[in-house]
Amino acid sequence: MSLHTRASRSAPVAGLTPSQPAAGRPSHARALDSRRVGEGPRHNLPHLASSFVGRQGEVAGVEALLADSRLVTLTGPGGMGKTRMAIQVALELAPRFSGGVWMVELAPVSEASLVPDALAAVVPGVKHLPGRPVSQDLVSHVGEQAMLIVVDNCEHLVEACGDLVDRLLRSCPALRVLATSREPLAVSGEHRWSVGALSLPDPAQADAASVKASEAGQLFLQRATASRPGFRLNGSMARTVAEICRRLDGVPLAIELAASRMASLSPKDLLDRLDDPFRLLTTRSRTVVARHRTLVASLEWSHELLLPGEAALLRRVSVFAGWTLEAAQEVCAGSELDQSEVLDHLEGLAGKSLVVVDHPDDCVRYRLLGMVRRWASAKLEAASEAGAISRRQALWCLSLAERAEQGLRGCEPHEWLDRLDAEEDNLRAALVWSRTTGDPPLGVKLVTTLAPFWRRRGHLGEGLFWLEWAVSISDGYPLPLRARLLRDTGLFRGMLGDTASALPLMEESSALFAQAGDHDASLCACNALFHMFDNPRQSLARLEEDIERCRFTGDTNKLSHFLCALGHAHFRLGDLPAARSHFEECVELGRGQPDGEALGAGLLGIGRVAVLLGELGVAETAFEEARTHAEQMADVEHLSTALVLLADLAGATGDRKRAGDLLDQSMTVTNADGTPIDQARGFYFLARLAEAQGIDEGEDGAGELFDKALSTGRASGAPGFHEIRCLLGVGRAAQAGGATSAAAGHFLEALATSQDIGDAHAQALALEGLSSLARMDGRFDEASTLAHRALELHRDIGDVAGIAAALESVAGLAVEGSRWRGAARLFAAAQGVLEEAGFVRAQRDQERQESDLAEVRKALGDEEFERAWVEGSSMSREAAVAYAMKGRGGRERPTSGWDGLTPAERQVAALVGEGLTNPEVGKRLFISARTVGHHLAHIYPKLGIRSRAALIKQLADQDHKPDLAGFDTDQGVLVP
Repeated sequence: MSLHTRASRSAPVAGLTPSQPAAGRPSHARALDSRRVGEGPRHNLPHLASSFVGRQGEVAGVEALLADSRLVTLTGPGGMGKTRMAIQVALELAPRFSGGVWMVELAPVSEASLVPDALAAVVPGVKHLPGRPVSQDLVSHVGEQAMLIVVDNCEHLVEACGDLVDRLLRSCPALRVLATSREPLAVSGEHRWSVGALSLPDPAQADAASVKASEAGQLFLQRATASRPGFRLNGSMARTVAEICRRLDGVPLAIELAASRMASLSPKDLLDRLDDPFRLLTTRSRTVVARHRTLVASLEWSHELLLPGEAALLRRVSVFAGWTLEAAQEVCAGSELDQSEVLDHLEGLAGKSLVVVDHPDDCVRYRLLGMVRRWASAKLEAASEAGAISRRQALWCLSLAERAEQGLRGCEPHEWLDRLDAEEDNLRAALVWSRTTGDPPLGVKLVTTLAPFWRRRGHLGEGLFWLEWAVSISDGYPLPLRARLLRDTGLFRGMLGDTASALPLMEESSALFAQAGDHDASLCACNALFHMFDNPRQSLARLEEDIERCRFTGDTNKLSHFLCALGHAHFRLGDLPAARSHFEECVELGRGQPDGEALGAGLLGIGRVAVLLGELGVAETAFEEARTHAEQMADVEHLSTALVLLADLAGATGDRKRAGDLLDQSMTVTNADGTPIDQARGFYFLARLAEAQGIDEGEDGAGELFDKALSTGRASGAPGFHEIRCLLGVGRAAQAGGATSAAAGHFLEALATSQDIGDAHAQALALEGLSSLARMDGRFDEASTLAHRALELHRDIGDVAGIAAALESVAGLAVEGSRWRGAARLFAAAQGVLEEAGFVRAQRDQERQESDLAEVRKALGDEEFERAWVEGSSMSREAAVAYAMKGRGGRERPTSGWDGLTPAERQVAALVGEGLTNPEVGKRLFISARTVGHHLAHIYPKLGIRSRAALIKQLADQDHKPDLAGFDTDQGVLVP
């Protein structure tokens, strides 16, 4: 058999059916037979057994490139569809080449010397003269003709192909060449087009529309339908098909082989079997070339072309999810691979399309496609190198993590955080290897080293998983190591909201540090901070003791943290001067500390105090500095907090567009790296903005957002400070919607919880809400009592916006009592307080104030109203409060007896007297059974009793029955 005949009968391309020639004719005659001159484009391109899917943009790009360049090589790993794409490009371009389009398949050609003969066999009209090289015959024949030659599968004969193509292009000016190869031909003027994976379904959607919109999904569906006629994609199946496409990396050959299994498997069955893709993804089709019948065959074809050093490097880099040159040199060198050769071999593997090269942010990283990595990993196992290389990779990860841990303590941690971000998958692989088949002590050391990174990046769930594993095997480890593991575990649990289980771990950690003789480490600010979150009032004594200890030892870093915690405790208890003093000292000390955490928290504390005091310029300066500092330190928690507090400040001063922009920034930060508590806080401030704008209903309304903030906070264990304010917001939203009974329940629960922990500011807000409800129901005396008590609390705290709101509440009640002049004065005084500080009212409060003012002006007349307004405007804040309190004597409630009970406690007592259980009382009042229990815990000592039975007996005793008039216990709300 002649060479021409042998070359023309090469195996058909996968998925393609060649034109059927007339029997017994020479190959060049058969090529002309299918397309005679005058009948259309002349070519020998195979007919397509299936339609071309996707890559329209790539096809157009290659066509444009061929218009400018005479040689374009399609490169990419096996199975990526280079041949199929080349055929599509050639078919579309065929009408433009009067000399025809001729395709030669080189896969069956094994000798370099036969490359010219194989090409001559498919180009019709080539005349071979004895004694002359076939390449010269080709040059003579092509000559000036406008011709496109497609040279397919050059990788095993790349040098010979390059030489022939170079000679043809130099001698034939109208010739264009389109080549496919797993590595470029390295010919002058060559343009390389890398054929990548097909586009994948959007992971955020994973529905039928997303699957059908992706190239990988389209190919799978088309081939699955061919395999199983009647196959249809439904909604429940879409996610599975999308995952199949992702698991197969969008590689066309893998997708086609997988889809062919639809005749006997469901998509779910197929996905379940993809853990062993090389066994599953095969075909018995005789029309598919041998190297494409299995994934293994395709990869082995590439492997046979590798140098020994390239093969060694390829199997060893399979331990990486992605890597740098330095990592490959450190982990993979040795034995048959010298470190100095790694770069050259990486370039060789990239050139052969087995390694993918990425260029993120001016650096170079390498990676393997998922299936290539699994295949290379099997090669590593077969070479008995898996254990040794995995250990070296884990040690490399530990070295990187240790250097990063030191770097994170500096003033510019971003570089190290970014480096660890880039290596996250490698770090996980090292941890998994250490835990399962490798070296647990090495894994424990890596866990402790990575804890600061997980915390800074907000990866608390993942970090907690590994920390708890490390703690579980750390018995018998050195005491300092176990103590650190316990402390980090407690810290992560606490940051995720589980302070109940966090505190014992941290206390045990402190005890172990003390036992090991490290008394400095035994003192931990986080312990005190979690105690403060739990109950600010009870944490004061311990915080002050810890602060004195730090002052004695001279540990200014810990001192700054303890001062910050004490500042927060005083802030939540309403002692703003003390809070400010501690925050300022914290900031002063924190400016000299390397970790920067106390500085950021102290700045936020100063800003919060300033907001309540009406010093909005001071607040904004503190928040902006905290924001800048958090960005520099890559501190997600403090950055998101600074953004929401700046947003709240902007909303409070009327700049609601800026508030919305800042909240969007905060939610972006939180969604990327924040904790569930950060997310809950974000929802709360979004609700605050919606409330200020008067948006009460709908998905973006205050009501739903407060609900979301409350449920997210409870699920994540957010501190009571957050829960109370969410309850108040939910109550206000319920009130705005007319659900007064539900609103009363929320206000009462917020009041009870705030009383338990000593949160005076929240108590004032809850009393305001109850006063507003009482006014709505016409219970004006009760509303007045509640409003004046709220005013007293705001005055004692120094809360400027709260004082203004309470003055307007008292003024509104004066309107109800037709005390017009007093109402006008108080409204004017409140307006002055707001304007002096720079606050604006929420939309709902503005509407209520305008309605009240219109009624006052109508009753007084313009002249008298203006006179009263001027009188009120001239009052100082202190004078306005004194005027509002006039006649009430600033009376305090007794500390014992029936008169000492709060309105909420009296209501609970009345329902208990009816024989209701705690859950039944809670259901009636729209509060939790736990809150009912809190109320009873306060009621018993005030009445000098110890039990529920004693309370019921006192209520039944006519001589001691309290005056509970004003409570409708059937409705669960206060009525006149």
